[in-house]
Amino acid sequence: MLRSRSTALAVIAALAVGATLLTALVWWSTGGRWYDVRTASMGRTAPVGALLLTRPASADAVQVGDLVTFRQPDSGKVYTHRAVEVSAGGIRTKGDVNPAADPWSIDQAHLVGKVVAVWPAVGWVLRGAPLLLLGLGLVWLVSGLVRASWRSPVRVVGAAVAFAAVCLLMQPWVGLDRVGVTDTVDGPRLEAVSTGVLPVRAQLADEMVSPRMRSGEVARIAVPSDGTRYSVAAVPSLSGWWWVVVAGICLAPLLWTLVVGLAPLAREEEQ
Repeated sequence: MLRSRSTALAVIAALAVGATLLTALVWWSTGGRWYDVRTASMGRTAPVGALLLTRPASADAVQVGDLVTFRQPDSGKVYTHRAVEVSAGGIRTKGDVNPAADPWSIDQAHLVGKVVAVWPAVGWVLRGAPLLLLGLGLVWLVSGLVRASWRSPVRVVGAAVAFAAVCLLMQPWVGLDRVGVTDTVDGPRLEAVSTGVLPVRAQLADEMVSPRMRSGEVARIAVPSDGTRYSVAAVPSLSGWWWVVVAGICLAPLLWTLVVGLAPLAREEEQ
C-alpha cells in the first residue's frame, strides 16, 4: 500500500512537472517571457514575489495605463512599470507606489513587451524551487546513510527542515519595504509596502499602527518627529482561510505520514 501510494504520487508529480516545462517551453519559443517581481514599486498591481508574463509588443501598440516590461536605457536592468505618457519621444513610465515618474523614456529598442498576466506569489515559488530541490537532494543523500527502516522518517523530517531553511533564507511570508517619509500637518508619516505573501499589520513600539495590509498594499504610519530612533516590524494578521492555509503548511509532514505513510520500522530489523 505504501509503495503504491508513493508511486502514484511520484507519477502525478512527474506529469505535473513535465506539463509545466512543456508549457514554459512553448511560451518561451513563441516570444513570451516571465519575470518575478523583486521590488515593491507596483504595489497591489504586481506585488513582490509575483510572476509576470509578457508578450512582445511594438511601442506604437502601448497605451497609457498598460503595464510594460523594459530594460532601463542606462543600466539595462529590467523593470516593469505602468505607461503614464506615450508620445513620439518615447514611453514615460512610473511605478504605482512611486511618487514621481521615471526619469527616462523608453523606445522600441528597450521595450521587452506588455504584461499579459500577473500571478501573485508564483515568483516566490520559482525563485525558491532550485534551493528547495538542492535541499531535498541533500536529504535524500543523507538518508541513504541510515538504516533502511529509518529512511522514510529521515526524509520526511529532512524535507520539512529544507523547506523551513529556504523560507528562512528568502523570507517570503512577511515583510515591509520602506518607501519614504513625508511631512504632513499631523506629523511625519512613513510610507511602507507589504512585501510578503501573508497579510500583516505594522508594529511600532509594541503597538499596531496600521490597518491590515495585503501583499503590495501601502500603509502610512505615524512615526516620532523628535528624531527618536524607531523600528517598524511586520506582524502576521491572519483571518479566515489564511489560518487554514498556514495550518496546512505547518501540518504537511503529519498529513504526508497519514496519507502516504512511513515504512515499518521493525520489519527489516526482524529480518
